[in-house]
Amino acid sequence: VLDVAGSISGRVTGALNPGGVPYVLVSLYSVDDPLDPVTSTMTSSQDGAYRIQQVPAGNYKVLFQQYYYEYYYGEYASEW
Repeated sequence: VLDVAGSISGRVTGALNPGGVPYVLVSLYSVDDPLDPVTSTMTSSQDGAYRIQQVPAGNYKVLFQQYYYEYYYGEYASEW
């Protein structure tokens, strides 16, 4: 019997971008192995929405890091 996979989704926002921060790298890490990401995805280019699918049951941490957006604006720090 296989466990049913789930998903993690949300929106990255900031004080200067309440409608969503574009181009953020969203990485999923197992709580048991915080050095090796399970998977990563990029937010959409305009509204900051992200969705990580096919996530097996478990305990995770999500890391948000600037990517392309930082190159031009540099406004946000990485955050768990």
